[in-house]
Amino acid sequence: MQVHHLRHRRIALSTWIKVTDGTNTKDEKAVYVSRAFSAIEAIIGPLALASYIVIHDVRGDAWGYQGQTQEFRYVKGKALWG
Repeated sequence: MQVHHLRHRRIALSTWIKVTDGTNTKDEKAVYVSRAFSAIEAIIGPLALASYIVIHDVRGDAWGYQGQTQEFRYVKGKALWG
């Protein structure tokens, strides 16, 4: 994409984030979507109306990092502090 096109067109984009299901309220997610959209516009300029911020609520037993699921980390933490 050439920069001069940005003066005449609005960019449409889709931004995805994954969070563990149940860790954020609807209100928290609504604030995130609004602030993320505003922050992106502040960096690259006005976005097309059909631009999306998508929050995927993923079950804790369905994702993780360093070979451990988020659910495993939760249960392990409960045992330590429990």
